[in-house]
Amino acid sequence: LFAQDILARVPTGGQVLVSCLELTHAAVTDRLGDSGLERQLGSVMVGGKQVKFTAVVVHSVRQVLAVLDRAIVHRRVGSTTYNQCSSRSHVLIRFHVRVPVAKGEAVGCLSVVDLAGCEREVHNATDQGRQEARQINQSLTQLNRTLLKMQTRELDPSDRRQGALNAVLYDSFKDGGICAIFCVDPRLDRLAEARHTLAMATSCLAIRT
Repeated sequence: LFAQDILARVPTGGQVLVSCLELTHAAVTDRLGDSGLERQLGSVMVGGKQVKFTAVVVHSVRQVLAVLDRAIVHRRVGSTTYNQCSSRSHVLIRFHVRVPVAKGEAVGCLSVVDLAGCEREVHNATDQGRQEARQINQSLTQLNRTLLKMQTRELDPSDRRQGALNAVLYDSFKDGGICAIFCVDPRLDRLAEARHTLAMATSCLAIRT
């Protein structure tokens, strides 16, 4: 729906590009670098370094879906006691819109983030799984701190340095608004995880942009 609405609104001469980044606590991976399609390069600042990424030019919803299907196939997953294909990373999909104006070009960006859910280390049977769970939870904790600061509009440049997720989203948080959709598992044995998710959702209710 995002793609359909954006493509329908772009005027003649405008351009829509899509990028897809996979984020762990400290790393960013471009998932469209080998797409073979018409593309442009962009960059984000992570850990004090410029990280380059690919943005693919798209002209239809079908093309958007095909590009994202190719990207998501490479997303990191692992097995836990809850889920045989558990996400081990966050995924950031961005729609970049470029529109010609009288004095050059206007640029807009819509970011859609699929967060890996919080996890207990005990639900991961391997050392690698437990380490990934710690990194996921650390990333979500840092994001939650940022959401709390957004309630009082107290974001500052130091928040950009709080993990890869905050680094990539900082400008959107600083200059734009957010729409968050939280999903929980209603089963009783998932109560602890659901509480963490609902606590973050509650924080978002108080955000003022």
